[in-house]
Amino acid sequence: MDIQAKPLRIEYATPDPIRVVLGVDGGKVDGVVYDNVNRPIAGADVVLVPDAARRASPDQYRATKSDAGGHFLLRGIPPGDYKLFAWQGIEPNAYLNDIYMSGYEPLGTAMRVEPNAVGTTSIRIIPMD
Repeated sequence: MDIQAKPLRIEYATPDPIRVVLGVDGGKVDGVVYDNVNRPIAGADVVLVPDAARRASPDQYRATKSDAGGHFLLRGIPPGDYKLFAWQGIEPNAYLNDIYMSGYEPLGTAMRVEPNAVGTTSIRIIPMD
C-alpha cells in the first residue's frame, strides 16, 4: 500500500509488515528567469508543479526564488513529470490550489525529471495582473 496516495489504515488485527522506502535519487533543475525582453528577473517565485496524479501531495512540489541574476536551483526533486512556472508576486502556496492553477496551466513549461539528473532551462516570468 502506498500511503502517499491514501491514508494508512490501522486495524485491531495483526497488520502486514510496514516497509519504508526512502529515495536518494532526486533530480535537480537549474535555470534563469527572464522577462519579455530577455532581462533576468530577481526575486521571481519559481515553482515546479507535479503531474495531476501527484498534485494532492505537497511534498512533490518544489519552490524557490530567483537570485539577483535571475538564477534558480531546485534540488531533491522526485523523478517524474512536472510543469515549471515563474511568477512575479504570487501569493504564498497559491500554486497548491487546482482552481488557481487552471488559469496558468498553459503557461507552464513541461519537463521530465529523471533520477539523479540535472536539468537546465530558462523560463519566462508570468506577470501578475
